[in-house]
Amino acid sequence: MNDGLNDGLNDGLNDGMNDGMNDGMNDGMNDGMNDEMNDGLKYDLTVIGGGPSGMAAAIQAHRLGVSVVLIEPDELGGQLRSANLVENYPGFPGGIPGRELADLMARQVHGLGVDVESLTVSSVQPEKEGFELVCHDGDGTVALTSRSVIVTTGAAPCRWDVDIPDDVRDLVHVDAWDPEMFRDRDVVVIGGGEAALDRALYLNRHGARVRVISRSRVRAMKLLKDRVRECYIPMETGCLVEDVSRTDGRLQIRTADGRRFEADHVMVCIGKEPRVTILPADVRDDLLSTSPDDGFMVGTLFTRTRYPGLLLAGDLVSGDFRHVGCAVGGGLAASLVAVGHINNGSEKK
Repeated sequence: MNDGLNDGLNDGLNDGMNDGMNDGMNDGMNDGMNDEMNDGLKYDLTVIGGGPSGMAAAIQAHRLGVSVVLIEPDELGGQLRSANLVENYPGFPGGIPGRELADLMARQVHGLGVDVESLTVSSVQPEKEGFELVCHDGDGTVALTSRSVIVTTGAAPCRWDVDIPDDVRDLVHVDAWDPEMFRDRDVVVIGGGEAALDRALYLNRHGARVRVISRSRVRAMKLLKDRVRECYIPMETGCLVEDVSRTDGRLQIRTADGRRFEADHVMVCIGKEPRVTILPADVRDDLLSTSPDDGFMVGTLFTRTRYPGLLLAGDLVSGDFRHVGCAVGGGLAASLVAVGHINNGSEKK
């Protein structure tokens, strides 16, 4: 009887203890996981934008030992990937195609082990001890907090003030991410600046038949104009495009003075404007009011904002100085200031 009683008591105690321990462990694990999910991801520094400026900022911060994440929803490199030839970035005698330079930079980022997240940021807002970012991935919303943020979202193509019919939209482009789609095709490049001529040379190098048309004179540097002529790429000036239509699969481009051009594709390169939509409203106002003509803080490689720890760099603020070296320098300088803020609680001058 005693044996049976002892066995029963021991079994009951053991079962109860095991169940309690398991329940406690499970509850603790679940609470911990839920707390982590609710708290979101936390970093010392978040860099938004994976172009040259963002990559330079992330590399420098990683070297200085702070926890850093680089957020880029697309391929690292940004608009550098569609640059025909970069000739003013030291270390590459004879120049280097933009795509190759972007690949080298991306390889360095990944080789160092920098955390790169494929997310789309919808907003950055200041909070008590840093900043809160609302991001999105394929599965929903991701919350992220950071003590400092460097925004390097770059510049987006200006809107082309021409009504584009629905059946034409897929043939009108603002970039050439896949140059092979233009091979053996007639492409009209709209614009007369350096970006337009660089894009014309890039498409020509990849086998497209290119024509440049500009509403005014061609404003690009003499070097680019000479190269366009050497490639026998026609340049037409005084061409204000009024409409684009499609006939038998071909685009018909009509200008205000009655000229007509036919093409398979149109590439629009008529300027850039800063991507500011994710910034706090008062920071957007500060940025745009600094240079009311075009929305850029002209000649600024990076800038502080009214919120310590929130910095802007690269093409977002560089105005006409949209060169790879300027972007890299701006990102590097912004990173040094951000890390100073993280380590010391204030931005180093």
